[in-house]
Amino acid sequence: MATSSQNFLGQWTKDCEKAINDQINVELGAFYAYTAMGNHFKRNDVALDNIGNMFLKNAEEEREHAQKLIEYNHKRGGNTTYQDIKAPSAFSVSFTALDAMEKALDMEIEVNESLLRMHKHAANDPAFSDFIEGHFLHEQVEAINEYRGYITNLKMCGPGLGTYLFNKQLGGSS
Repeated sequence: MATSSQNFLGQWTKDCEKAINDQINVELGAFYAYTAMGNHFKRNDVALDNIGNMFLKNAEEEREHAQKLIEYNHKRGGNTTYQDIKAPSAFSVSFTALDAMEKALDMEIEVNESLLRMHKHAANDPAFSDFIEGHFLHEQVEAINEYRGYITNLKMCGPGLGTYLFNKQLGGSS
């Protein structure tokens, strides 16, 4: 007879449950930071709405990732535990788009490293491993590559008018 922590996918170990709960916290932390960054750029004294919208879209993706992990944890018979999330640092008007892209790249690398740690716990659980690979790892490679490209473009175009034009291009305006 299956226990409450066992189902057709096999035994859901405490290590896997802890790893997924840690990842949920990382994803929610990224959601919080992206929300702060997005709203910073939408302020009228910064006025880079497309960059702000991009960060807010990324915030929603991070929240969706956390929810997907929560649902998977529950599907496997685990309990979700929530941890404190550190508040993002305050952003001044001098916090540039380049600063934000570099911070976002660092965050995506941190999320990726956390996913890889979680993936190690899934080594003996093919369903968990497949879930991580299919829903998260490939997307992280894309996000890291995207931010590296944005950083390169912002360095080439420079502050001021260059950042304004980058913002316009990001929104699809010419």
